[in-house]
Amino acid sequence: MTSLRAMLASLSPRHRIGKAMLVGTIVALLAQWLTIVFFLVPRYGSLTFLRLHYNQDFGVDWVAEWWKLFVYPGLGAAAVLVNVPAAAAIGRTQATMGHAMLFLTLVVESALAAGGIMAVMLNS
Repeated sequence: MTSLRAMLASLSPRHRIGKAMLVGTIVALLAQWLTIVFFLVPRYGSLTFLRLHYNQDFGVDWVAEWWKLFVYPGLGAAAVLVNVPAAAAIGRTQATMGHAMLFLTLVVESALAAGGIMAVMLNS
């Protein structure tokens, strides 16, 4: 039985790139969840609504209940749960397409994380 270190050392560069994109996606998702949790926990019970979207032309244009702040990380988690297994399945036969799907998942997750974190900052 080979050690984990030997298995990781034997990976080709294309596998390392895919793993790096997957780690980046998971880090963005965790950062978003942690930011929201650390914002909401101290304020739990005192929040009745949150400003969730700001537009330069109209100002705050989406005000809703506090639990709707979880729309951003929920969509991000759904994207990860759908796209990562799909990228793994596609990557078995076409590695480039699998990596393209992982890259797009990273882009989508980064955009959702940015939106969720900015929504938290809008209420701080």
